[in-house]
Amino acid sequence: MARNGCDRIGHSTGGDVVSGAWEPIATAPMESVGALRPHILISDGRYVMVAWWNIAAEAWYNSACHKIAGEPTHWQPLPAPPTHLTTPEVV
Repeated sequence: MARNGCDRIGHSTGGDVVSGAWEPIATAPMESVGALRPHILISDGRYVMVAWWNIAAEAWYNSACHKIAGEPTHWQPLPAPPTHLTTPEVV
């Protein structure tokens, strides 16, 4: 069983947010959906990273489950995963 939620990830659709549009961090999804933690892109204006909100710690964590130093200012949903993967041809 996960102690910190690092093995329960989810993809945030962002609700009505348009993918590719940065939104204020105050509007970021912070609630878990069942056992899933929604992962999103966050930025402090200098760096961009995949992160999720740890409700118990009241802090942002990166995808490696490390607490993020600093304060993000904006967020956006992750892009949709590819629907069709192709294998490159070997010539």
